[in-house]
Amino acid sequence: MKKFAFNLVNLLLDGITINVTDFFRDRDMWDTFTNDVLPQQLQEMNRRKNKILRIWSAGCSIGEEPHIL
Repeated sequence: MKKFAFNLVNLLLDGITINVTDFFRDRDMWDTFTNDVLPQQLQEMNRRKNKILRIWSAGCSIGEEPHIL
């Protein structure tokens, strides 16, 4: 019974996690950010003569996401 419960827990964890530990987890999203979003924001900053770029990053339970930016 313990082995069955252990397997169920592993199946649950596998289903609710992304199982990726790469620095750039979703390359397409980073490419879009780098090639589209960031240049637009920098252009808008330049147009407004603003020298501060503010980026919000939703945190995670161990705080890794803000460090990616």
